[in-house]
Parts: sequence; C-alpha cells; structure tokens
Amino acid sequence: MAENVIFRRDVPTTIERGLLVTFENTFFLPVREGTTPRSITKVVEHPPAGLVFSGVQVVRSIDHKQETIESGTAHVDKSTGAVTVEAPEGGWAIPNWVGTDRLIMRFVYHVPLTTPLGATGSSNSTFEMAGVDGIHGLKIANHEIVELNPENLLPFS
Repeated sequence: MAENVIFRRDVPTTIERGLLVTFENTFFLPVREGTTPRSITKVVEHPPAGLVFSGVQVVRSIDHKQETIESGTAHVDKSTGAVTVEAPEGGWAIPNWVGTDRLIMRFVYHVPLTTPLGATGSSNSTFEMAGVDGIHGLKIANHEIVELNPENLLPFS
C-alpha cells in the first residue's frame, strides 16, 4: 500500500497470437477516518516485448456502475514499448473504496502473428499521485511472466 492507496494488477498468464490482450491496473482508497483523497497523475505501463499498443481505457467504478472517463494523453516509447499515459488536468480521482468503488485502467495490446511460439516476457506498471512526495515511479508489479503461446485458447477481453 502506498500512502493510503490500494492497487491490484491483473495480467494474463498466456495469450494467443493475432488477438487483443488486456492488462488491468485497479486503484482503491480504503474507507477509514482521515483518508485523504488521491488522484493518479501518470501511469507508465511496461508490456512484454513485442506487444503492440492498441489503446487505453480509464474507468471509474462506483457502486457497480462503470463510467468511462477521459483517458488523458498516451505516448509509446518506440525503443522500449513502454506506454506513458498522463492524466488530464487534476488527475484521475480515485473513488473511496465503499465495496466496489475503484479507478480502473485497461491497457489493450495486439499480439502480432509473428510472435515466436513459447516466447515469454515480463511486465510492470509504475504510477504517480498528486500531492504525495516519494511516490513517483512506485511499481505496481514487476516481472510478471506472460507466456506468448498461440496454442492456448483462453478467451481474452
């Protein structure tokens, strides 16, 4: 937990060539007295090598109702494949965690047909929050193995 932020990262363990795959980062604020409101200002997603960025969706989920909000500006570093998404003015506010309240960022990638069978890679995300010193570049997850295996027929969103 960073300051008073709880985060979760969901990534597929295997993916299929030629399909889209989603990496999801979720941010929560615990409900407790004195919880300070927080906003995410920037997220850098480091996908496994070879995946092609297709888009990002930012969703605010409150009481099981999801609302797509402005996704900000996305830039892809051509040498590393890292995707940097900067929030609009004021950042993306993290809803207070009352049961299901959360901020969700979905990074979507295309898996090229040329991806070698059995290829593996690692991924991680870093994020920055407004008004919190020392949180710049905090890693959400690191070195999660993503096996690129086209023989696996798991459904992906």
